[in-house]
Amino acid sequence: MSRLWSNYTAASHRVMFLPGALLTVLAMLWWLFDLESRRAGGAGLGDLPGPALHSWWMLYGFFPFFIFGFLFTAAPNWLNGPAIPKRAYVASGVLMALGAVLVLVGLVVPGLALHLAGWSVAVWALFRTLTGAPPQDKIHPVIVTAAAALGCVGDAVFLVWAGADFPDALRMAEAIGVWGFLAPTFLAVCHRMIPWFTSRIVPNYVMVRPYGPLWGVLAGCLVHGALEVMERRELLWLVDLPMAVTVFWFATRWGVARGAQQVRLLSMLHIGFLWLGLSLLLYTLDSLARYAGLAWNAGNAPLHALGI
Repeated sequence: MSRLWSNYTAASHRVMFLPGALLTVLAMLWWLFDLESRRAGGAGLGDLPGPALHSWWMLYGFFPFFIFGFLFTAAPNWLNGPAIPKRAYVASGVLMALGAVLVLVGLVVPGLALHLAGWSVAVWALFRTLTGAPPQDKIHPVIVTAAAALGCVGDAVFLVWAGADFPDALRMAEAIGVWGFLAPTFLAVCHRMIPWFTSRIVPNYVMVRPYGPLWGVLAGCLVHGALEVMERRELLWLVDLPMAVTVFWFATRWGVARGAQQVRLLSMLHIGFLWLGLSLLLYTLDSLARYAGLAWNAGNAPLHALGI
């Protein structure tokens, strides 16, 4: 058993990816049973509303395991800085996994508290690596660390909602999770990695990685999140349309057509980033329909498209 634990904890991505994969499956099964329970006329699983817990699972429950598993390895390499200490990534992974399991079995408040504690350890570890690295271009590590910190805030806000039943807190936690944590992390990682990977595979490739458009899209994410909290979805097109145009511009300059014809991993990265632009277009159509007062809107389809 000790050898198994030693092998498991030898690398940070193992500690994070395994519970992340298991919790992904468990979260899907939980949501299936909750939906079937309510479809049959029941109250769903647990004391709290199923759709709200579904939001937590999708935003905070399992994605962070894959994100931190990647960042704990990538951030020190990007920075040529100190590695994430074993005690930090093990503590973070164990606390978050235990917290998620408690949420799964219905002990939501203590589970969220443990999960938040593990997340806080992860953010602190990333911050220590960031500040301990030599002077250099740290923009991408700063963005992902700030996004992780915002995600920690969102997890805490969700805990406030679960413990105090403060309705606005749920909407805030959902907006922070999508537009303060997941979307900025995805954007920063793609901005750094897609041109780099493509340059290693596509001949005569010129990397294009301007920071100005990236800052513009990141600012748009925050404005979108604020409008969601204020329930002004009819105004989202004002930021989502420019964001979509910028994402498509990046995709074109990064060579989506050439990159998607190469190795499958590279193709997946290019197509995934292109899908972000399509989901922002769907958000734009939904918002314009609301702005025009049409009977039709896209409901939660843009959010689910973005999640994919």
